[in-house]
Parts: sequence; structure tokens; C-alpha cells
Amino acid sequence: MERVLSHSPDAVIIATGAMPSVPPIPGAEKAFPAQEILCSQLDVGPTVIVVGGNAMGLETAEWLASKKKRVIVVEMRDEVGSDIEPATKYALTDRLHDYGVKFEVRKKVIEVVDNGVICLDENDQRRSLSADRVVFALGATPNKDLGRELPEKIKSYVIGDAKEPRKIIDAISEAYALARSI
Repeated sequence: MERVLSHSPDAVIIATGAMPSVPPIPGAEKAFPAQEILCSQLDVGPTVIVVGGNAMGLETAEWLASKKKRVIVVEMRDEVGSDIEPATKYALTDRLHDYGVKFEVRKKVIEVVDNGVICLDENDQRRSLSADRVVFALGATPNKDLGRELPEKIKSYVIGDAKEPRKIIDAISEAYALARSI
């Protein structure tokens, strides 16, 4: 904050991104965010559960499967990839099937345990799934910390994932439009 204020800005554009979403369930601290798995050399073991069947979850599953990991995707909705354009979704899920990725749909993870997760199915029946590592791919929450710290007298603009997590093309478009309007 001091660094920003030391420049006496007329305005500040806040593009601080987003933080991975973590569900408020027992054992959540035992899981790793997909972003961390994709950006590190962390040894995940031979079997991984990816919680979240959205674009990030499926892309993470594909990356892990390409590294010869046994992957199980757990999704609470009826299908995976609901946020992916149909042709891309078809190609991605086809590759995932080729890799042998397993899909557990209509399952809600209610706890992360040392050796996997505990889920509830659509009939509220408990089911355990085993894995060496659990990965959360459950979206993101805007990182608004800097915006809250700025004095009110400084004009600020929040853009990109700091405003609302979306696709990169949306953030680029928003930044372009803001830059042209200032």
C-alpha cells in the first residue's frame, strides 16, 4: 500500500486477480488448489481426486492424467464441463476418457480425509473415494484486499478477476475499455 501511495496517484487500477475458492468442509486444508498443482512440481502420488468438473477441473484432470496419474473427477451437478463451449467440451472429455479418467457426478464432497474424500450421492448416501491427493478446482473468489486499503480520496477501478472471476478475454477487454476511457 505504501508503495502505491508514494507515487501520489490520481487513480489506481486494481487488477489483483482472484484466490482459489475453498469450501467450508472438514479437512479442506488437506486439499490443494488446482492452481498450485498446475504451477508446482508437487508430487501428488499415483491417484488424484479433482473436486470440481468445470473447465479448470477438467483441464487439471487432463494435465494430471497426461502425467500418468489415475484421476477421479467429482462433480455435484449432473454433468461435467457445463461452462465449456460444446465442441471444446466434447474434445476434452473424449481425451479424458482416452486417459481413463473416471467421473463421479451427482456427488457432493462433504469431507476431505487423509486418504481421499467422503461424498454424498443424490440419495444422501455416504460414499468414500480413495486417493493420494485431493485437488480443489472450485472456481475463484475476487482478491479485493488492495481496494479496501486505499483511501477513499483516491479514485480506483477494480477490473479483471479482482472484480469478478471470468475468462481472460473478458479481463483483457475490460482493461482495454478502461484504459481508453481514463
